[in-house]
Parts: sequence; structure tokens; C-alpha cells
Amino acid sequence: MNILVISFSGRKGAGKCSKISDFIQEYLHGRSVNVSSIRMADLDIESCTDCSYECFDSLQKCPKVDDLNAVYERIMESDATIMIIPVYSAAPPALYFAWRERSQSIFLTEEICQKYERVKKAFIIIGNKDAGADAAVTIIEKYHANDETDIDILLLQSREYGQKSVEGRLINVHQVQMQLKRFLNMFITG
Repeated sequence: MNILVISFSGRKGAGKCSKISDFIQEYLHGRSVNVSSIRMADLDIESCTDCSYECFDSLQKCPKVDDLNAVYERIMESDATIMIIPVYSAAPPALYFAWRERSQSIFLTEEICQKYERVKKAFIIIGNKDAGADAAVTIIEKYHANDETDIDILLLQSREYGQKSVEGRLINVHQVQMQLKRFLNMFITG
């Protein structure tokens, strides 16, 4: 099984998302699983702007030349993709929205749409409910409502474990590690 882990955090290696990505890769290593990762902040992904809606015309291509196509190709080449998404201001971060809004230029044929929708997906949302994490979960659920496979979502709240969200120590909590292991086991076998 080929699993791709994508972190949508803009924070450098010390953040929760990077540490959780590392934990996932270490946990899955050696389990008859090939794991690779992408850190979206390391890529050049432009947002939708300054164009003439070329992506709505099947004869034209998006004028943006960046890493977006490569990310979608890697997702569609994987058997499963785990996306780690922090919550900023009651929503996923700008990196998530840039990736998502540009999908119009990727899904030009029904075949491509189906290929993407067949990939099993899990989302690890990192945010507190009282700071809008529920709204972020809803945004993600709506976007993936047409996928052929069910999506799995795990919400990790720093406050639930007595952590401050900006300190990046959530993965150090034993209960969080156990919750991640259970979630990953169910995702892989389910």
C-alpha cells in the first residue's frame, strides 16, 4: 500500500503538523506500507488570481506554472492519502484553500475526477472546537462529499490535552499517540 501524508501547515518543522507527520511516517514504516510526504509550505502553489478562467474552458490550461499538478498526481498515484490540516480562524489555512480552489484546473475530465475520488482519504484536523475547528471539519466534509470512498476525520484539540496550540507539543501526549495509532490502524485496514 502506498500512503501519502500531506501537511498543510505553514509553520516550519517545530509545529504540531510536522511532528504528527513524522509520527505517522515512523509508525507506518515497516508495516507493508510505503509512506511518503509532502509539506505544502515547501512548494510553489499559487492561489486563483489574475486569470481569465482558462480552467473553465476545456481547450485551455491554467496559466499558472507551479507545483499543483505534481501534488494531485502524487495523490492519485497513492492508495491512500492522509492530510494534516491545522485550523486558523475557524477554517483550514490558506495553503489548503489554494490547493483546493485550483483543483478546477485539474479535474478537466470525468476520468481524472474518478481517479481522485477513488483514493482513500483521511484528514487529521488540528484545532479546538471553541476556536472554530467544527467549521473547518464541515468545510472539508462538504468538499469531499462526492468521493467514492468514505473519508475519515480525526479532530485533535490541544485544549483537550492541556496543551497550548502554538507550542507544538501535542504529539508528546501519550493519549494523542494512542488516538493516532487507533485512527491509522482503522484507516489502513478499513
